[in-house]
Amino acid sequence: TGTIPFTFRRVYTLTYDANGGTGAPSSQKKEHGAGIFISSTEPTKNGYTFMGWSTNNSATLATYQPGSGFSNNADTTLYAVWKLNPTVLNVNSTNSATISASGEMKYFTYTPDTTGTYVIYSTGSVDSKVYLYDANGTELDNDDDSAGDRNFRLEYALTANTEYTFGVCCYSSLTGTIPFTFGRGYTITYNANGGTGSPNSQKKDFGKTLTLSSTEPTRSGYEFLGWSTSSTATSATYQPGDSFTSNSNTTLYAIWTAASSETLNLSFSINYTQASETGLSNVENNGKYMGIVSGDYDEFCDDF
Repeated sequence: TGTIPFTFRRVYTLTYDANGGTGAPSSQKKEHGAGIFISSTEPTKNGYTFMGWSTNNSATLATYQPGSGFSNNADTTLYAVWKLNPTVLNVNSTNSATISASGEMKYFTYTPDTTGTYVIYSTGSVDSKVYLYDANGTELDNDDDSAGDRNFRLEYALTANTEYTFGVCCYSSLTGTIPFTFGRGYTITYNANGGTGSPNSQKKDFGKTLTLSSTEPTRSGYEFLGWSTSSTATSATYQPGDSFTSNSNTTLYAIWTAASSETLNLSFSINYTQASETGLSNVENNGKYMGIVSGDYDEFCDDF
């Protein structure tokens, strides 16, 4: 005979859901009031990084980590939390983001070798939006439809050897494929090359064709021939309004040629007065004279 102490406890089940991945740990039993450790087994999902576990299947932040303590007194399902592995962008490249669910965002990272202006712009028919984040996830900028026609265009000065992340998504609840281009942003500068009235500089995105300014500079005594990348050129490579496709920061110099003097062949009759010893008499000369005149015709005729 004797006294037998015993405890009567509720037993709970802790279940793991890979939430789109594979390799979830086996379920565990937990007694009421007792603690257990979460399984150290981690699931996998192609293209994603496992962040931990949450009781919410749509969570973006994990509440529990493998091997951490668990004390909830309830049957519980833990869902794997995933972070999409960003695609590494190459500078001056074309890309696409396929959005298959409302609110989904695709991430792309880039670490520039050179500090400068970079541009990302979409070219599709789906209303799209882009976000720019620093390495800590802080939003730096965003754009919806600066490129017009429901397309985004974001220009930003990136610092060399610093990681940046671009998030691309559809506007509102839309889905679809978003083609986009990422590359350097270039500046086209005009130099009047001795003249005045240069056009304002223009921005050019990688992969896009730029229409050169129609503004023409002027220079006294010279005729404007067009533009060249060489300040000493004697012939023009580009004309105002031409298409410009070069992907580089470029200075265009005005090309000049000296204005030619004009020649006038003038046929005229002269009435003149001839003096004589006895007085003045009008003598009319009906002869035809041919003259070659350069310069100011009005002044010549007045003086004559």
